[in-house]
Amino acid sequence: MSDTKAPRNPRAAAVTLPNALLLAHAEAGGLKGVVVLITGGASGLGKNTSLRFAKYGAKVVVVDRSEHGLQDVAKEARALGGDVFTVKADVTNWEDQLAAFKAAEKHFGSISVVVANAGITDVEMFYDDAAEDVSLPKRPNLATIDVNIKGVVYTVRLALHFLRKGDLSRPRTIVTLGSISSFMPVGKQVYYSVSKAAVLGLHRAIALDALTNGDAFEGGGLRAILIAPFFVRTPLITELVAAGKLDHVKNFASPDDVSAAILHASAPPSHPVFKERAEAKVRHGAAYCIIDSDGSLVLPMESLSNSLMRAHPEFGKKLSATFQQPASKI
Repeated sequence: MSDTKAPRNPRAAAVTLPNALLLAHAEAGGLKGVVVLITGGASGLGKNTSLRFAKYGAKVVVVDRSEHGLQDVAKEARALGGDVFTVKADVTNWEDQLAAFKAAEKHFGSISVVVANAGITDVEMFYDDAAEDVSLPKRPNLATIDVNIKGVVYTVRLALHFLRKGDLSRPRTIVTLGSISSFMPVGKQVYYSVSKAAVLGLHRAIALDALTNGDAFEGGGLRAILIAPFFVRTPLITELVAAGKLDHVKNFASPDDVSAAILHASAPPSHPVFKERAEAKVRHGAAYCIIDSDGSLVLPMESLSNSLMRAHPEFGKKLSATFQQPASKI
């Protein structure tokens, strides 16, 4: 793991941050009173993140479709002394999500952090030789696409609206949950790989908007961050390990490893804890990549957008020149 000395240009270089440093802002009380809305926050990684926000004093709005899960996470959060409000909603339903955001704002006031966490793995094989009638392929089940793309788009669209309301001097963050499969496909998880690549595309698109709408983003205190974990030891993964389906995977992250990155992504860059550790300051557009418990590799926005140009410099120059042409000539 690389050390955490500040790079010459922190906006253009990746840096690995250990979990202890990721939590420094939260440990210093930086989350007290911050209103956080998290989708899919009643189970797995989402539940871990909800409870961690509650532990560090945030006002947490947990959105989930499971009534039982919401009851459990609320009980556990309150046992930690946390202030939690739950909303039952289906993230694939626009009206449900809109109602959740409105209820959150009514209950706690202005929202400062939105974590688009809700997601599922593939519910079927993309192509199953044994089950397929070669003359008539069956209609695919797009539940994974609906939750992981449509649901996230709904969350981010609503976040952009509600985070621009109220006191605009408050630091505000949109955190989207991608995956290492945002950057590389995962075998036998076609729908999931497609969906997480789409989440990366959404993140890059809204992060790029900051370049032409700086008053709404970093210049005005609003940032977009991507979290990209590999395999995380959630109940679902534990079942796959027990079944011997992940014997080829040697490293796993824990929910704590990922939630530490999410909490760090929610920290305002101006917080005093970053004065001595400038390399740990949260950068707009960055992606936190997490493989195991060795911390997060934080990639700057530039490295997410310029891979084609770096791999093929001449084509990159031509592409850049094309974007600089008037629209009528494109």
